[in-house]
Amino acid sequence: SCGGAVVSCRGAVVSCGGAVVSCRGAVVSCGGAVVSCRGAVVSCGGAVVSCRGAVVSCRGAVVSCRGAVVSCRGAVVSCGGAVVSCRGAVVSCRGAVVSCRGAVVSCRGAVVSCRGAVVSCRGAVVSCGGAVVSCGGTVVSCGGAVVSCGGAVVSCRGAVVSCGGAVVSCGGAVVSCRGAVVSCGGAVVSCRGAVVSCGGAVVSCRGAVVSCGGAVVSCRGAVVSCRGAVVSCRGAVVSCGGAVVSCRGAVVSCRGAVVSCRGAVVSCGGAVVSCGGAVVSCGGAVVSCGGAVVSCGGAVVSCGGAVVSCRGAVVSCGGAVVSCGGAVVSCGGAVVSCRGAVVSCGGAVVSCRGAVVSCGGAVVSCRGAVVSCGGAVVSCGGAVVSCGGAVVSCRGAVVSCGGAVVSCGGAVVSCGGAVVSCRGAVVSCGGAVVSCRGAVVSCGGAVVSCRGFTSTEPRLRFGGPVFVYRSASEFG
Repeated sequence: SCGGAVVSCRGAVVSCGGAVVSCRGAVVSCGGAVVSCRGAVVSCGGAVVSCRGAVVSCRGAVVSCRGAVVSCRGAVVSCGGAVVSCRGAVVSCRGAVVSCRGAVVSCRGAVVSCRGAVVSCRGAVVSCGGAVVSCGGTVVSCGGAVVSCGGAVVSCRGAVVSCGGAVVSCGGAVVSCRGAVVSCGGAVVSCRGAVVSCGGAVVSCRGAVVSCGGAVVSCRGAVVSCRGAVVSCRGAVVSCGGAVVSCRGAVVSCRGAVVSCRGAVVSCGGAVVSCGGAVVSCGGAVVSCGGAVVSCGGAVVSCGGAVVSCRGAVVSCGGAVVSCGGAVVSCGGAVVSCRGAVVSCGGAVVSCRGAVVSCGGAVVSCRGAVVSCGGAVVSCGGAVVSCGGAVVSCRGAVVSCGGAVVSCGGAVVSCGGAVVSCRGAVVSCGGAVVSCRGAVVSCGGAVVSCRGFTSTEPRLRFGGPVFVYRSASEFG
């Protein structure tokens, strides 16, 4: 356990907290120590980090993944329930958030690839392929491009790069910003009194955040043009990408949220559109298209060629983003069906391929996708996953609920007073570690049954949950 997080190394459960743990020739330690795992899954601060032959450190430590060095001084590197994997100087973050306060993140001769991950350092924001990476005078590689921050030149292909008073080149397009964050081609662009050119389109922003290509666009009394599509907003946050967004006498505001519409039309009649985390409300409804959250009040919304129908209901996933291609999306006890889409519930990222996803006590089914609920990472292959008191079924996947890591092989796992069934897996719930083989485990004050044995009588209490054994010899 690392500051409430769970560290698993090669099917082993490791708990630190100032102590040293060894996992098959690896040394794991938390609290300014070094955590080394071989082919294991390490979670720090509720996030899941996967490293192969790498050294990972939490709380002011150094994290290295095969030649790649990530240094954070007195900072906390967390992946917001996302997964970070590195292979020989290559770091990948999918929907993960890495925050370094007053820290420096550098990769010596390594490539940093982030997909939907956020890395913030020293107030600088650098995004790679939809992810945000902040660099303070460091060199970062984005989509095969080299990014240098600190009054330097940054070249990113479909990523977000934040540079102070620097010139940024995005996909052959030149972007000039003054102490702003600019992104081109599905990235986030923030300009303060600067002019940004994206894919031959001109974007003018006054102290606003602009994004082109299904990203976040925040404009204050500015006119934004994205891929030939014109978007006019007054103190609003708008995202285009070949789509038209029309607001009639409505106010659209976004606070760190993403509103993306691909070839779709979002119309608001005298309504208030609030994003506050990827939520757009039109006529008492929240609507999202092509990677946004959609809530309808007796209306029908079309999302990326798909139809989303809501009758007097609000479809919102804890201010998260729900992206569906040719599917029907509904969150908050409803059913969300996505085909090759990325869905997020409660600030987590859920990726489903031809599956049905629902958050808030609903059922989430994902095939070979990565699902996250409440900042936890849930990876399932052709399984049904649900977080928040729901049932989570995974086949040879790693599931995390409420900061705990649950690994199941063709089992059903649930965190938060639910039933957890694991076959030769390691299950941890709320900082408590439970290891079972083909058993049904329940945590959060529930009864835990291992080795296919089920009982309601508590035999032995260890930590928070109750472990049930048939005999003392079985426990021994």
